[in-house]
Amino acid sequence: IRDVAVTGVQTCALPILILVGTLGTYFLSKIIVKNRNIALLAASMYCFIPAFFSNAQHYGVVRAGALLPWLLYFLTPQVTVKNKFAIVIGSIIIFQTVVGSYPGNLVSIIYTCLIYVFYYLFSENENKFLYFKNIFFMSIAGLLMGSLRYLPVLKIGRAHV
Repeated sequence: IRDVAVTGVQTCALPILILVGTLGTYFLSKIIVKNRNIALLAASMYCFIPAFFSNAQHYGVVRAGALLPWLLYFLTPQVTVKNKFAIVIGSIIIFQTVVGSYPGNLVSIIYTCLIYVFYYLFSENENKFLYFKNIFFMSIAGLLMGSLRYLPVLKIGRAHV
């Protein structure tokens, strides 16, 4: 009965996760494209990505798909440099991504975010140092919080008998 209850809660949470990912796509698209209609179209199309429906039984895959737009949003220089709360909120989103995503998705998310950050580091001319500093602190804070999930795997602090 316990497994059925957990599955029921996860099933009820899926539409909320899809909504969260859709809102993240809207805000990210609005910053990049600067057109409200195209941002709305991108968010509407994002609702139907395969990660949400073909992998609905894998909660970590759906969560990774929902958090990716928010990660990219907080890795955007217009948000990271200008918003004083971006480092705190971004590190919490990194933490949630590390803790709640399937490890295979986590690897692809890391590569995607690295490409995204390198693009802005090599294309933007102003505030590169401030942008890098904010991204660095946000990433370190989020990864340190999320490392709690992987400490048992690393066997840190255990005596070998």
